Amino acid sequence: PLAYVFAFLVGKLIDLFYIVPRWLFTSLFIIGYFLTNLIGFLMIHYSFVGKTEDKESVWKQILIALIYTLIIILLAYLDIFNLNLHLSILPAWVIK
Repeated sequence: PLAYVFAFLVGKLIDLFYIVPRWLFTSLFIIGYFLTNLIGFLMIHYSFVGKTEDKESVWKQILIALIYTLIIILLAYLDIFNLNLHLSILPAWVIK
């Protein structure tokens, strides 16, 4: 739901200036998915470790979130699941 809200809000902002095609909305959804994963991993990290000056572990969490998101993108690219087909809850302002 958070990734969808991100895609909706950013897509609506883009819609003020440009027609939003389905592929752009899907891309915004993936970016929102990555950002929510990253924020979630960092929140888990800070809740266990606390806020320390260990920058290496923060970069490790960012790398984990990036790898996790890349796996999802790879699965979508290999058509194991088709986001464009299954993302059927598109706002009315998204063109098909």
